[in-house]
Amino acid sequence: MSDSIVFEAEIDDAGKLHPVGAKAIRARLARWRGRKAWVTVAKYVKRKSNNQLAYFHGPVLDYWSEFTGYERDEMKVELKDAWLPKVPFVNRITGEESQCVPSLADLTSEQMSTFISRCVKEAALIGVNIPGPDDPPEAL
Repeated sequence: MSDSIVFEAEIDDAGKLHPVGAKAIRARLARWRGRKAWVTVAKYVKRKSNNQLAYFHGPVLDYWSEFTGYERDEMKVELKDAWLPKVPFVNRITGEESQCVPSLADLTSEQMSTFISRCVKEAALIGVNIPGPDDPPEAL
């Protein structure tokens, strides 16, 4: 059994919580009967889309890799390091605090959009024109 259950919900004008897919959520919660739990409510943040990921892992990485000669995995690391804002990180063993590059998995839709836009704009500044997500693909 997982130690957490995360689900989407809406809060009405009276402050009442309405889980999306309530029947399935109740079934999952039933397995925890008789136990105590912490409940955290967080503002909904739109997650990045599969289209954003496909565009980044497709044309954006392809064109940058072709221009620089880096392998795609190396290019991904370089682009993230160059244009994603660093986030605080605490080593759980030593307690040492530092800054690290976030994983794409942790980005919101807005953050991913900003990152992709920066990658495309910076490429254009050096003469690499990456087609838009809806443009027909060009031969590299």
